[in-house]
Amino acid sequence: MSKVQSTWVGPPNKGGSAVDERAGLQEPMTSEGPVEDVVQADSTTSDVMMQSDDALDGIDNEEQGHQCNDPIVVTEADPPMEVAYERDGLIHHPYLDAINLVVDPQLKALCCLLCQVALIRNEALAHLHNQHKGLQVDMEQFRQVVTQLDVADDFPEPYFTQVISPFRGLEVLTGIGCGHCAYATSSSKCMQVHHREHHRDTATPKDWTACKMQRFSRSGKGRVLFQVHDTAAPACPVPVDDAISHLRQQMAQASTSNMPQDERVISPWLRTTRWHEHVTGHDVCMLRDLVEIPRCDDDGLFPGLKAAVRQYFNEALDLLTITDELVLQRLNSPAPLKEGISNTPFHRHQNEDTMDTYTAPVIALLYMLGRVQQENRYSLPLPDSLIAKVTALGPAIREGVDVSASLHQVLTEVWMTKWPKTTGNPMPCPTERMLALYTLEGDGKHKEPAAVTYYLARLTYCIRLVCLKELRQQSESRFNGVEELACDELQPWFTEHTNSPFSRIRALQHRASSLAFQTMSLPRIWWTDNKQWTELLYKGHRVHLKDLHTMFAASATSIAGLWEHKVLRGIKIRVSYASLADDLGNHDVGYSFLTDRRNTCFADRDALSNKFINDPSLAGHFGVWRDGRMIWDKGALQQWLNDYAEFQGELLLCCETLSGAPGRGTELTPLTFCNTRERTQRNVVILGQHVALLRCYHKSAAMTGQEKLIPHALDALTADLVIQSLALARPFAELAAYLCYPHRPEVLQHYQSQLFVNHERLFTTDNISNCMAKLSLQHLPLKLTVNPNNLNRLPSSSLESAYYKRKFEKAPTIYGNCTTHR
Repeated sequence: MSKVQSTWVGPPNKGGSAVDERAGLQEPMTSEGPVEDVVQADSTTSDVMMQSDDALDGIDNEEQGHQCNDPIVVTEADPPMEVAYERDGLIHHPYLDAINLVVDPQLKALCCLLCQVALIRNEALAHLHNQHKGLQVDMEQFRQVVTQLDVADDFPEPYFTQVISPFRGLEVLTGIGCGHCAYATSSSKCMQVHHREHHRDTATPKDWTACKMQRFSRSGKGRVLFQVHDTAAPACPVPVDDAISHLRQQMAQASTSNMPQDERVISPWLRTTRWHEHVTGHDVCMLRDLVEIPRCDDDGLFPGLKAAVRQYFNEALDLLTITDELVLQRLNSPAPLKEGISNTPFHRHQNEDTMDTYTAPVIALLYMLGRVQQENRYSLPLPDSLIAKVTALGPAIREGVDVSASLHQVLTEVWMTKWPKTTGNPMPCPTERMLALYTLEGDGKHKEPAAVTYYLARLTYCIRLVCLKELRQQSESRFNGVEELACDELQPWFTEHTNSPFSRIRALQHRASSLAFQTMSLPRIWWTDNKQWTELLYKGHRVHLKDLHTMFAASATSIAGLWEHKVLRGIKIRVSYASLADDLGNHDVGYSFLTDRRNTCFADRDALSNKFINDPSLAGHFGVWRDGRMIWDKGALQQWLNDYAEFQGELLLCCETLSGAPGRGTELTPLTFCNTRERTQRNVVILGQHVALLRCYHKSAAMTGQEKLIPHALDALTADLVIQSLALARPFAELAAYLCYPHRPEVLQHYQSQLFVNHERLFTTDNISNCMAKLSLQHLPLKLTVNPNNLNRLPSSSLESAYYKRKFEKAPTIYGNCTTHR
């Protein structure tokens, strides 16, 4: 062990010199005092002192070996970062942390966290090999890190002139200290020898003073003990459970955003989009915040943006009626070279509210363009012209000046610009970046392809509307009103296989659709009863067939009670019928089985209305007769409409769950019970002895322009309640709507033609979902709901079909005993 000068013991103190308070290094002492050279002590004395200090090592070397049966391989790819950092007064490095080593900045030496000893360069690898055999060290990387951190080749000699502050990386031991110098030992016998040799002129004390001490290592010359100050706070015993809990918290907070190197563990969707590579290394919450759409339209960046975007696209939709049909057909032809020009022109959606959901990705894109300029943790290179337009958008919306024009300038530059890839920017298109962030979920994963196609379809629709608006402007400004020439000019921006954002989105849509259709989903239903087929698992929840029977029996009791007590208000009245006539080929406006003259049971349409007025139990409830005319109580009428809407909501739920294969919510809510001028095919018909609903399949109507009628036979109770509702309650509902909403004729029109009316409006899928959730939670261990895009529930019709298939067909499947519902 070499001797070093006393001018360095640690890093410079704050506001002081580089000399630490530990003072200088002390020369070995003899009875004559300090000398220049190291004097060998008496062999007997040395042996006694060495053997005494070995008492601290006998068990430690065995207990702290920490050998593992399974080796822990630490390679170059393991550490997430290669940057050293300071914590608890020690220098940490990701690679050294993995092999339980740190650097003490005052010693400039490696320290083993488990053994709490100092290690020089040459000793570190041997120590790890001998004491921690489970570790396999990458020697090349170890050398690089040691060189990077400037680890010393040797220790200073452990002979200090005074008591010093402890080294943070070394173990603090309890021993006895000399009252006249900084000598420390663990044995009173050694202390007596020391006192006799170095302090013989001083009387030997009866008791030695306890002290704290340290040593560099447990063997060799580094095991010499030296006295240190007792600076440690009283240790509070920490339960093991708390330590594990603390470690779990650290794990939860640690970054786990490293990309897997093996392509086989990456989903096919992410292998084609590489979106996971784009978000790696970024904070997930920050990325999601960039594309988050505020609940209220009062965001400080773009206040009123949602309303402005809605107005902008409404203006674009208004252009559809004044644009040439051929141009609209070309707009609706994404691949004209491959598929030709579509015969179906570009058109509006069937539901006006659909456009609100279609504009959501556009709003997210605009928010991202504005927020990214203020976010230092995420970079989106944009041309200066686009940055200027985005910056000007905020003031335009706040002041209400040229809002649509400002939006149009931003959207045209985003969607009518080529975005070439570069080495440093492999995803330059802002629209694709928005999709990568918009489909990112809170746990860091991306949505599955089946859940992404909606966003892609909405974006392509909005891009076509922007192109339509630009086409109309260019036809007037550049082509003297000739729309075909403007369409030729803009065609690359709304067709596939061109260098455009539209083409990229369409390519993603093709891949996502292909993956969604070809990827087999795991079953949601798994039968646990393979004999009677009465019990199954649905999404892991155990459901018994008798629970469903109980649920629907309770539903029948509830809806019957609503009809008798809230709709009829306790009046005993009923339309009696044996069989009903219905001309299925009659397409006259207003015709239904209710108006067919052969069904004489429906002749008195105002039977319930007259009962409400003349029945003594309800006298004056809905109005009073005064001065020769009826004064209607509008409040009572609206309350009755609310009660009638509650009844119809449960009736709609019965039609959804008890009428064969379930329909989409958007296909059930607009059903009509009579022919109208706009639709001559009514949706409620009599087929022999059955009341049937003719559901229209709307999902592909926007693409094909056609609808498919799918009949659903109603069960006996539901069918009778539908007939009683239309024959008795609906005529009074028409009168109530006319009286309560005289300035809203559309409300009366709903009651005159729609099968289900929710007071002053039609039902929505959310209404069905809420009713189903309320009913299922009372009888099942899970909440069954419906969402607009996918029926995410367990209807009895699905169970009945599965039960029939298992009970009678017993057809083998690749799953053995499961039923798949996507």
